[in-house]
Amino acid sequence: MLEWLFAIVNILPQQLIICMKKLIHIYFFVLLQCLHAQVSIVEVSESELLLEWDDHGTPYLLQQSSDLSLWSDLIALPQSYTSFDAPYDSLPVFFRILDVDSSVLRESKGASPYTVGAYQQVLDSLPFGEQTDDYTDAQLGFISRIDDLVITSDDGDVIWDLGDFEFLQEETAPLTVNPSLWRQAKLNYEYGLYEVTDGIYQVRGYDLAVVSFIRGDTGWIVVDPLSSVQTAAAALDLVNTEFPGVPVTVVIHTHSHIDHFGGVAGVVTEEQYDNGEVEIVAPVDFIDDAITENVMVSALRRRGTYMYGINLPVSATGRVDAGLGKGVAFVDGATISLYDPTITISEDTTMTLDGVDFEFVYTPDAEAPTEMYFYLPDFRALCMAELATRTMHNVYSLRGAKVRDALEWSKYLNTALQTYGDESDYLFNVHNWPFFGSEAIIEHLTQQRDLMRFLHDQTLFWMNQGYTMTEISELVELPSGLSEIFADRGYYGTVSHNVRAVYQRYLGFYDSNPANLNPHEPEVAGPLYVEAFGGTESTLQIARKAYASGDYRWAAEVLNHLIFADPDNVEATNLQADTLEQLGYQSESAPWRNEYLTGAYELRGNEVSYPDTDNSILFTAMENDQYLDMMATFVSAEKADGKSYKINMIMIQSDVEDDFAVELSNSAISYTEGVLFEDADATLTINRDTIEDIRNGVATIVEIFEDGLIEVSGSFEDLVAFFEVFQFSIDGDFNIVTP
Repeated sequence: MLEWLFAIVNILPQQLIICMKKLIHIYFFVLLQCLHAQVSIVEVSESELLLEWDDHGTPYLLQQSSDLSLWSDLIALPQSYTSFDAPYDSLPVFFRILDVDSSVLRESKGASPYTVGAYQQVLDSLPFGEQTDDYTDAQLGFISRIDDLVITSDDGDVIWDLGDFEFLQEETAPLTVNPSLWRQAKLNYEYGLYEVTDGIYQVRGYDLAVVSFIRGDTGWIVVDPLSSVQTAAAALDLVNTEFPGVPVTVVIHTHSHIDHFGGVAGVVTEEQYDNGEVEIVAPVDFIDDAITENVMVSALRRRGTYMYGINLPVSATGRVDAGLGKGVAFVDGATISLYDPTITISEDTTMTLDGVDFEFVYTPDAEAPTEMYFYLPDFRALCMAELATRTMHNVYSLRGAKVRDALEWSKYLNTALQTYGDESDYLFNVHNWPFFGSEAIIEHLTQQRDLMRFLHDQTLFWMNQGYTMTEISELVELPSGLSEIFADRGYYGTVSHNVRAVYQRYLGFYDSNPANLNPHEPEVAGPLYVEAFGGTESTLQIARKAYASGDYRWAAEVLNHLIFADPDNVEATNLQADTLEQLGYQSESAPWRNEYLTGAYELRGNEVSYPDTDNSILFTAMENDQYLDMMATFVSAEKADGKSYKINMIMIQSDVEDDFAVELSNSAISYTEGVLFEDADATLTINRDTIEDIRNGVATIVEIFEDGLIEVSGSFEDLVAFFEVFQFSIDGDFNIVTP
C-alpha cells in the first residue's frame, strides 16, 4: 500500500472538474479495490486527505509534499469521525494513482498535529512578551560585523557560513521549531564585535564559543580562542580592523574543552609561542584532560555529529542552533591547534598579566574536569567561564563525557555570588551574551546556583525513596522561579537528562532490579520483541498506532526493536525517521533536536560522519606515557589472546628520550616508565613520528625497519608479532540508529 501515492493536478479547467465530480467516487472505489482494502474518507482539504483504513484501524494522512505535486503516505492524528462518502464539493482537484520512487517517503515532513499542539503549549506557557532585556543585552555595545560572514581555509573549504542562518530573521518561529528554542537561536545569531565595557571586547557568532579580548598595557589578553585556527584568525582580523597594531600578549584557556583552545594558533603563531612572546594561561591538568577527551575517547567525535547536528542542513527543518551558540566549526578543512601552558592555575590566586590584575578561582570537576573563572577588579567585570551561561547547562553531555558534579557546581556559583555579586557591573561568559548591572548579575548567579542545587537535591530526594533514573526524569519539574526564566531553560542541558546524570554519578547504571542486570543486547532483543509483538506487520501496526496517537516516544522504542531485528525494513526506517523528526521539532534543547533530526537524517539514507579536520597536533602534544596509554586501547583481545611479550621501548620526541618496559599479558598492555627489562624479547628505539606512521597505516613495522628508521635488538620476529596485536584501523563512523 505504501508504494502507491497520489499526485494532484491543479491545471484542470473548473468546468472539467465539475463534470468529473460524479466520476471521482467511482475512481476511488476502483482505487480501493486495487489496494484490497475498505477505506472511508474521513476529511478532505486542499492540502491533505485523511483516510480510515479498516484493516489497520488507524487513520492515514495523505499529505502534500513540499513540491506540491506528490502525496506522501503518512500516518496522522486519529479522529473520532463518522465514516461517510467522499464530499464532492470539498474535493478541489482530481486524484490519480502514480507509482513513484520510494525516495519521496524519505523527505522531511512538516509538523504533525501533535507537534503543532506542543508548539502552541510552549507559546501559552512561557512569558515571551517579557524579559526583553535579553534582546537589548545581546545587541548592547555592537561595534561592527562582516555582512554575509563566510570563513574559509587556505584550500577554500568553507569552515563557517552564517549566511545559512538567514531564515532566523523571521520573527515568528516556524511550526517545525520549538518557539523557545527559536528565541534562543535568534539571540545567538547576533554576531560581530561588541564592547562589554571600555577595554573588554567580544567577538560573537564566529564559533560555538565566544572569544574575548581584554586590553592590557602592551597588547590583547585573549580569552578562549574558539575551536579552529580559521575561526579564531577571522575573529582576530575583525578586532584588528577596529584596533590595528595591537599584538596578542596573553592567551587564557578557561577550561579543557576543545571549543576553547582549538583556535589558539589563529591568534598566536608558532614562532611567537616558541620565542616566548606570549603567555599561555590554563588550569592545571589542562593538557591531560584535553587529550583524554579528544584523543583517548575518539567515540566522542562520532557521537558529537549527533549532538551538534554537524551533517544536518541548516534550515527550519534541520539545524537551527546549538544552545550555547550557532554550532561547532568542526568541518572538512578545519585545523585544531594546541600549545602547552606557560602558566598553570591550581588554586585560587591573583596575578597581573600585561598590567591587568586577575583574581583566578579554580573550579575543577564541574562543567569541565579542570576549569577556572576570573574577576577583573579594575573593570568590575566577572568572567564566569562556562559555569553560568544563558541556559541550563549539562550535568552530562550527550556526546559523552564524565558526569559532572552538580553539587560542587552550585557551590562554586554560590561563592561567586557571595564574593563578586555586589562587586561586578559586568558578567561575561565564554558563550552567549553578557549581563549588565549588579542587580541582573546577582539575579542570574542566584538562579544558576539554585538551578544546579535543585537538580542535585531533587534527584537525591526521589532516588533515596527508591525511584529509578527514568522515573525521576519524569518526576522532577523546575519551580516557576526557574522555569519561567529563559536563561535557565534547557537549550543545552535538560532536566530530563541532567537528573539521570546525577543519579548515575551516585548509583551508576544499575537500578537494582535484577531483570535489568544483564539484558540482551539490542541485536538479540530486537527479534525477540518483534516475535513477542506478533511479527513484523503487527509490530508496525503498534508503531503506527503510537505515531497516530502522538506518542512518538513509544513509537520510537517499538520501531527501534524492529529496525534492530530487520534493518532493511524500509517502512520501519521511514516511519522511525518521521517519528524522530517530530520529536526533534518539539525539542526545546538544541542538542536533543540535533540528536533526533540526525537520527532521522541518517535513517533516510544520508551520510552522517565526522568531518576531516586536522587534529594531528593533539597527538603531537601527548607525552610519551599518554601515547602508550592510547596505543593500549587499540589492542585486539582476539589477536592478543594467549600471547605475551616483554618489549623495551625507547621513545624519542623532540629530542626527549623516555624508557619504557612494556609488557603484553592477558591481552592487556602495562608499562613501567624509566626502566628497561633485562630479559626483554626485543628492544625498540623509535621516534614518535614513526609510531604515528604505523598507527595511521602509512607503513608497517617491517617496512620501517627495512627503511632504517628504527633500531632493534633482540627478536625482531617477536617485535613484529607484538605490533600485530594492535588494530589501529578502527571505523570511527560506527552505526548508531541501525545495528
